[in-house]
Amino acid sequence: MTSEPHTLANSGTGVTTAVSALTTAGYDGSLNLLFDALSDKRRRYALYCLNYHQTPMALADLATEIARYEYDADTRTEIPDGETKSIYTTLHHNHLPRLAEANLVMYDSTTHTAELTPNVPELNWDDLV
Repeated sequence: MTSEPHTLANSGTGVTTAVSALTTAGYDGSLNLLFDALSDKRRRYALYCLNYHQTPMALADLATEIARYEYDADTRTEIPDGETKSIYTTLHHNHLPRLAEANLVMYDSTTHTAELTPNVPELNWDDLV
């Protein structure tokens, strides 16, 4: 898996910009679901990673990437024990189903893979996280 620099902004100020861009691009889901989906930093990190890789990601790889962002870690060894598993679990049971309900992500809980839906426009994801 390719790594990218983990120097994302922490403000989350791009949520309004993202909502505006998504609705302008024809987002056809509920705005309540959209705001709920974007309200959590871990879900925004997931969207950022899926956009960066542009291919379906295995849930384990997505959890590792998100852990690296959350802990500003360059390698897996810098992530506290158990954190990647905890992130994996919350992605599977909470975050990816919410992103799928908002029609932002396609998540296959059988194969444990996720990818952006085709209707998600190009956004400046750095502003989102």
